[in-house]
Amino acid sequence: MEKSPSLIGGSCIIASVCVGAGMLGLPSSGAGAWTVWSILAISITMIVMTISGWMLLESFKHYDLKVSFNSVTKDLLGDKINFFNNITVYFVGGILLYAISLLPA
Repeated sequence: MEKSPSLIGGSCIIASVCVGAGMLGLPSSGAGAWTVWSILAISITMIVMTISGWMLLESFKHYDLKVSFNSVTKDLLGDKINFFNNITVYFVGGILLYAISLLPA
Protein backbone atom coordinates (compact mmCIF):
# COMPACT_ATOMS: atom_id res chain seq x y z
CA MET A 1 0.00 0.00 0.00
CA GLU A 2 1.44 3.35 -1.04
CA LYS A 3 0.52 6.46 0.89
CA SER A 4 0.66 9.85 -0.82
CA PRO A 5 2.22 12.85 0.96
CA SER A 6 -0.26 15.03 2.79
CA LEU A 7 -0.58 18.81 2.75
CA ILE A 8 -0.94 18.93 6.53
CA GLY A 9 2.26 16.93 7.07
CA GLY A 10 4.27 19.20 4.79
CA SER A 11 2.80 22.29 6.42
CA CYS A 12 3.73 20.98 9.87
CA ILE A 13 7.33 20.39 8.79
CA ILE A 14 7.66 23.91 7.36
CA ALA A 15 6.04 25.47 10.45
CA SER A 16 8.32 23.57 12.82
CA VAL A 17 11.42 24.73 10.91
CA CYS A 18 10.24 28.35 11.08
CA VAL A 19 9.47 28.12 14.79
CA GLY A 20 12.84 26.47 15.46
CA ALA A 21 14.73 29.16 13.58
CA GLY A 22 12.80 31.84 15.46
CA MET A 23 13.60 30.22 18.80
CA LEU A 24 17.27 30.59 18.08
CA GLY A 25 17.62 33.79 16.07
CA LEU A 26 15.00 36.28 17.12
CA PRO A 27 15.73 36.52 20.87
CA SER A 28 19.45 36.91 20.25
CA SER A 29 18.91 39.53 17.55
CA GLY A 30 16.61 41.58 19.78
CA ALA A 31 18.44 41.20 23.08
CA GLY A 32 20.34 44.46 23.10
CA ALA A 33 18.38 46.33 20.46
CA TRP A 34 15.53 48.77 20.79
CA THR A 35 12.06 48.01 19.48
CA VAL A 36 12.63 49.65 16.09
CA TRP A 37 15.81 47.64 15.45
CA SER A 38 14.11 44.43 16.58
CA ILE A 39 11.17 45.03 14.24
CA LEU A 40 13.62 45.77 11.41
CA ALA A 41 15.54 42.53 12.09
CA ILE A 42 12.31 40.50 12.21
CA SER A 43 11.07 42.11 8.97
CA ILE A 44 14.32 41.41 7.13
CA THR A 45 14.27 37.83 8.40
CA MET A 46 10.69 37.41 7.20
CA ILE A 47 11.50 38.81 3.74
CA VAL A 48 14.59 36.61 3.31
CA MET A 49 12.72 33.48 4.44
CA THR A 50 9.83 34.23 2.06
CA ILE A 51 12.15 34.76 -0.91
CA SER A 52 14.12 31.59 -0.12
CA GLY A 53 10.85 29.66 0.14
CA TRP A 54 9.82 30.94 -3.29
CA MET A 55 13.19 29.90 -4.70
CA LEU A 56 12.77 26.41 -3.25
CA LEU A 57 9.31 26.15 -4.78
CA GLU A 58 10.67 27.13 -8.19
CA SER A 59 13.42 24.53 -7.90
CA PHE A 60 11.17 21.71 -6.73
CA LYS A 61 8.39 22.18 -9.28
CA HIS A 62 10.54 20.61 -12.01
CA TYR A 63 11.19 17.41 -10.04
CA ASP A 64 9.24 14.38 -8.90
CA LEU A 65 7.11 14.70 -5.77
CA LYS A 66 9.31 12.41 -3.66
CA VAL A 67 12.70 13.91 -4.52
CA SER A 68 14.92 15.06 -1.64
CA PHE A 69 16.49 18.45 -0.99
CA ASN A 70 19.89 16.77 -1.22
CA SER A 71 19.35 15.37 -4.71
CA VAL A 72 17.94 18.65 -6.06
CA THR A 73 20.93 20.58 -4.71
CA LYS A 74 23.36 18.04 -6.19
CA ASP A 75 21.61 18.13 -9.56
CA LEU A 76 21.40 21.93 -9.83
CA LEU A 77 24.57 23.12 -8.09
CA GLY A 78 27.04 20.21 -8.16
CA ASP A 79 28.81 18.04 -5.61
CA LYS A 80 30.92 20.71 -3.89
CA ILE A 81 28.00 23.03 -3.18
CA ASN A 82 25.90 20.04 -2.11
CA PHE A 83 28.56 19.05 0.43
CA PHE A 84 28.65 22.61 1.80
CA ASN A 85 24.84 22.67 1.91
CA ASN A 86 24.75 19.41 3.89
CA ILE A 87 27.26 20.78 6.40
CA THR A 88 25.15 23.92 6.92
CA VAL A 89 21.97 21.86 7.36
CA TYR A 90 23.69 19.70 9.99
CA PHE A 91 24.96 22.86 11.71
CA VAL A 92 21.46 24.38 11.87
CA GLY A 93 20.06 21.10 13.18
CA GLY A 94 22.69 21.01 15.92
CA ILE A 95 21.99 24.60 16.90
CA LEU A 96 18.25 23.91 17.07
CA LEU A 97 18.86 20.87 19.27
CA TYR A 98 21.00 23.03 21.53
CA ALA A 99 18.30 25.72 21.66
CA ILE A 100 15.65 23.15 22.56
CA SER A 101 17.83 21.78 25.34
CA LEU A 102 17.93 25.27 26.91
CA LEU A 103 14.15 25.51 27.21
CA PRO A 104 12.84 25.31 30.76
CA ALA A 105 11.23 22.02 31.65
